[in-house]
Amino acid sequence: MNAKLEAEEKKRAEAEAKERLRKENEEKRAREKVEEVERIIMTEEEKQRKREKEERREAEEERARKEREEAKAKAKAIAEEEQRLRRLAEEANARFATKNQEKGLSGGSTFPSAQRSPLTSNLPRKWASIWRIVDLNRVAYPEGIRCPSVELDNGRIMPGGKHKPSGRGGRRRMGLQSGPFPALSPPKSTGLGLTGFPGRLSATSSLVDERNFRSETTSEERFKASWRKLEQGATSQAANSGLQPSLPPTLHQGHDSSIARGIPKDKELASNDLAEEGQKNSERTAAEVANHQALNAISELSKQMVTLLQEMKELKGEVRELRTAAKSGDRREPSKSPQCENSVQKVSRTATAINQYFIMKQGELDFGPGDVITILDAPQDTPRGWMYGDINVTKRGLFPASYVKLRE
Repeated sequence: MNAKLEAEEKKRAEAEAKERLRKENEEKRAREKVEEVERIIMTEEEKQRKREKEERREAEEERARKEREEAKAKAKAIAEEEQRLRRLAEEANARFATKNQEKGLSGGSTFPSAQRSPLTSNLPRKWASIWRIVDLNRVAYPEGIRCPSVELDNGRIMPGGKHKPSGRGGRRRMGLQSGPFPALSPPKSTGLGLTGFPGRLSATSSLVDERNFRSETTSEERFKASWRKLEQGATSQAANSGLQPSLPPTLHQGHDSSIARGIPKDKELASNDLAEEGQKNSERTAAEVANHQALNAISELSKQMVTLLQEMKELKGEVRELRTAAKSGDRREPSKSPQCENSVQKVSRTATAINQYFIMKQGELDFGPGDVITILDAPQDTPRGWMYGDINVTKRGLFPASYVKLRE
């Protein structure tokens, strides 16, 4: 019996040992499997990190490569632009030199590109064609444009920009001189023959004539033509006033003109005084005429206002008579003025405005609260609910009946 129990106990112990060993093996395999999965995950993560790092490095290299290519392309474009501008300048210089040779001009080229450094893309465009003109005779003009006279321009233009003359130098250069107005001048204004408008001599008349030039003539020829006009105007003015003919001084100070060398100084001043005072007399005459016309217009308006006020007083008197006759029951026809006959036909009754009404269209009457409206016979086409009347005979028109209250 004891042996049997011992055998069973031994079998049970062996079975428990086997079961425990089996569980330990299963747990070991489970741990190994988990460790394997974790190792695989870590390996994949490491590979992902390496791959992302490699992609970032490649992107950095690609961006740097593109920037280098863009910089090279920009540098190449700038170099090509500079080369193109240099080539254009050389071609233009060559064409200009060829034209100078064909025209037989001596000396080197006066083209601006030959006297300055080569053009660059950094140079502003407005400064690209600036150069100093040393000699006016060496400047080539297009066909149809003639070179101005250097002697004329040197004496007429160049000194004018160096200093400003004192006193009335500007008037003397334009042939004008201030002074007392001569008593022998006729009362009406006369011109000097400078322009097509008699009696008016502006300070810029000579300059306007001088600028009205054509490209076929030189500046010296235009100057002589203007001078002939001045001479004719001065001669006609002297003939009208009984003076000896004299010429005004030169138009521009510093101009060496052989025409004005033999003119006495006193005659020049007399002609200038006559010219300037003639202009002042013309301006005074025009101002007096304008003032006289304005005063006449004001006087006419005043007379018209007085007439209108008188007519309004008469109309108000007629209205008062009509109201008195209506209240007293007098059916006598009151005396009417010609102005009132057509305007006031019949007085029926009056109404007081209780609200303000603004004109919506033509033919209506506007009024404010408290205004007394005289109700008249309405036209045939008056809308329903509207009345026709006037206020003090000065305003008349249609108005809505709901805006007024009839007076007993």
